[in-house]
Amino acid sequence: MDTNEILNLPNIEEKKALIGGKITYHFMGQKFETFEDAENARNAEAAKRSAELQVQKEKEELMAKQAAVFAKYDEAPEYATWFVVTEPIPDTKNVWGGLLGQKETGLGAYVNLPALNDKIYEVCREASLNGYEVISITPVQSGVGGYRFPGGNTTGGAGWGYSFTQGVTILAKRRS
Repeated sequence: MDTNEILNLPNIEEKKALIGGKITYHFMGQKFETFEDAENARNAEAAKRSAELQVQKEKEELMAKQAAVFAKYDEAPEYATWFVVTEPIPDTKNVWGGLLGQKETGLGAYVNLPALNDKIYEVCREASLNGYEVISITPVQSGVGGYRFPGGNTTGGAGWGYSFTQGVTILAKRRS
């Protein structure tokens, strides 16, 4: 492919005046008295566009290298995190002495420790099998600030009423 096609440069046009027959040269909307001046302007434009293409090519190469680094990292990141969550066990009370079953009070929730323990173990085992070493397990707290009474009225609870461990965040680092 021709350099002029790559740079998309227009040609120099030669125009002859109707009166006096003077020849002028036109390039990209500019008028030149001599062909050499027009050619110099065209060469300057070619150099400018060539430099811009080079900068664009370097940017694309850098972005490709960066994408390759990110792809490699994403395949096997140095650090990995998991969020492990279990549903809390709600506080209940017997309805009519237990004859009609139990009803949630909405006042408390208890951490489902066996389920949370099992999920933490599964994630830690999976991390270890994939070449990671767990470096921290951080509890994540949830809570309620107000109590909703039957009938929909929310009263009480100025601030944080109670909290429970909703789950944990596990952070692991790839073994070297």
